Amino acid sequence: MIGNLNEIRDRGRVLARARMRATVVVRRAGGVVRDPETGTSQPSLTVIYPAALAEVRFRDNQPRAGDTAGQRFSEQTPFVAFPIDGERSAEAALIRMDDIGEVIADPDNPGNVGVTFRITGVHVKSLATARRLPVEVVSFA
Repeated sequence: MIGNLNEIRDRGRVLARARMRATVVVRRAGGVVRDPETGTSQPSLTVIYPAALAEVRFRDNQPRAGDTAGQRFSEQTPFVAFPIDGERSAEAALIRMDDIGEVIADPDNPGNVGVTFRITGVHVKSLATARRLPVEVVSFA
């Protein structure tokens, strides 16, 4: 039975990697540096996950609607899936909460290019086929 589970998991990982067609870069804010051109201070950014494949997706097809103090809103659950084994999986394992990602290419939806997101959670799952991290969209393209 265990051998069969491993085969199923491995096949799932192949299928999950096949859906990873967007190119994403993930950076982590470090210390503050001064921009010599503008004189402003901003965080230095270290690349954690170099431009490599990922899947960007909203889990919910139907946004949850809400109303707070007379203000209507909708809520969705976006995530970004990274490889859990194979190429770039070691870099993907280093991604942490509050890291910032950006879609730099997406052959299936060019409108996603420029979308910036912040990692908001972790991924813990046995027999996982991908590292699916919840995100908050910071800016749209």
